[in-house]
Amino acid sequence: MSTYTEAYLRRIASLVKADGEERKVAAGFTGSMHDGGGGALIANADAFIAGLERRLPNEWLKYANEAVVEKDPEYATYKRLQKKFGSAR
Repeated sequence: MSTYTEAYLRRIASLVKADGEERKVAAGFTGSMHDGGGGALIANADAFIAGLERRLPNEWLKYANEAVVEKDPEYATYKRLQKKFGSAR
């Protein structure tokens, strides 16, 4: 297994993002109904960079908030009662 410097990994991520942007532009020029996979490449590169920086990608923050709520003892009680008695809706 090889190890890479952070600068090298950031350079790779920037190349991936640049390719993603090119794919989006090319898809737009051809009148495509999709972005040619460019959006996914960009999102993956952003998530990778966030991991390098030891932070969550912005798109993941709602899941982090959900995880915090799930750790709450009152939430556990709520879920237990909801399972026992059903939803109030």
